[in-house]
Amino acid sequence: MEFASFTKFYRRQEIWVVYFFQPGSEAEAFKEEYVSLCDKLYGIIKVAAIDCKAEEELCEEFAVYDYPTIMIYEENLADEGERFRGSMT
Repeated sequence: MEFASFTKFYRRQEIWVVYFFQPGSEAEAFKEEYVSLCDKLYGIIKVAAIDCKAEEELCEEFAVYDYPTIMIYEENLADEGERFRGSMT
């Protein structure tokens, strides 16, 4: 997702699930699973994917340095997010 379209996140009024990845990492193997998740949750919550190679500053802003990482954010703008710690499959 490009940063310009991610700006909606900063005005969020929905739950967001954000997938942070770097191309060429194990994230590639998880891509199909995440696309499936997006399809299932369409219209229920917001789902985004951030390429941390292309959007390095954005990933640093969210303190994401390990890939892949999934963060879940509540509607509350003050929410700092919760890191998903389960299996990626």
